[in-house]
Amino acid sequence: MNALTRAIRLTSLSSPIRQASAISQRNYATTKEDSAKAHPPRRTFLHNKYKTILNNNRIALILQFNNLNVKELTAIRQELNQLSFPATLTIVRSGIFSSVLRDTRFANLDPIVTGPICVLHTNGSDVEHPTLVKDVVGILNKNKKLLLIGGKMDETLLNFEDIEKVRNIAGISSVQSELLGVLQSPARQLLSLLDRRPQELVMALEQHSKNLGDPEAAKPESS
Repeated sequence: MNALTRAIRLTSLSSPIRQASAISQRNYATTKEDSAKAHPPRRTFLHNKYKTILNNNRIALILQFNNLNVKELTAIRQELNQLSFPATLTIVRSGIFSSVLRDTRFANLDPIVTGPICVLHTNGSDVEHPTLVKDVVGILNKNKKLLLIGGKMDETLLNFEDIEKVRNIAGISSVQSELLGVLQSPARQLLSLLDRRPQELVMALEQHSKNLGDPEAAKPESS
């Protein structure tokens, strides 16, 4: 076999190896590029942040906003900071927030998430803060650029009408006191009746004794 023949054979044998290596490199580069496009760091960060907001807070109220400037947003947050419980207003990216909702038990809230969206979230307790919802909604309603459209409280989904009902309900302590009063009322009435009957019986016996005449009163006084 002459030198020219050997060179041709070596070239033909090495070509598939180079081609396979090039294809492998292209596939690897494409896979990395697709992966980076599917899960960019910023999107992953926001996805986890929104998921934490929903899972770690008792109350999350969803609001649409229109032309809300930085000064107005800062004023709302400052007023929220003056409450006796922590409450935070977070502007969210509606597309990412919707994807988070679809992966949770609150997926039915997804249809209302359209346009510019922000979320008011708090983990305050109704027992410690009986007027929690009323105080929060009162602050939000002061700005006409904010529109409350729904949310969740514990495991319950709320629309706007539900939030208004919750807002107008007295605190849990007040409700418990009223319920306790209703339950105790029959017992108090029974005790009052039992206390009154013996007194009425004594008065009746005394009157009966007077009607019959008191023997002691009929005796003449000794001189």
